[in-house]
Amino acid sequence: MSSPEEKKQLNILLVDQTGQIMEFLETLRNSDRCCVDQVESTEDAVSRLEEEVYDIIIADGTIPGKRGIKLLKKAQYVQPEATAVLVTPGIDKEAEKEARETGFEYCPKLFMLEEMMF
Repeated sequence: MSSPEEKKQLNILLVDQTGQIMEFLETLRNSDRCCVDQVESTEDAVSRLEEEVYDIIIADGTIPGKRGIKLLKKAQYVQPEATAVLVTPGIDKEAEKEARETGFEYCPKLFMLEEMMF
């Protein structure tokens, strides 16, 4: 039996073509509380979603053709219990609106940097 202090390990799927988001999440990757799987394409992400169960799915909003949003919609269908997060390089009101209307979290990368620095 696990003790109350023990916490479940979070499984995170990160879809990031450039690797920039992973730079921000490197501390999570090295944590014993998180398991981060990083893929560079939506095709690889769909394959992972069919094989593994994730608690959090983070997609880069700069994937061409709004594929980040499309991927999160697919992820939401396949794994409705997962938290879906769209990340963009800066503040993008249109992407934020679409993400929130679809039920996803939205986070500009600049915000992530500021949060980690302070």
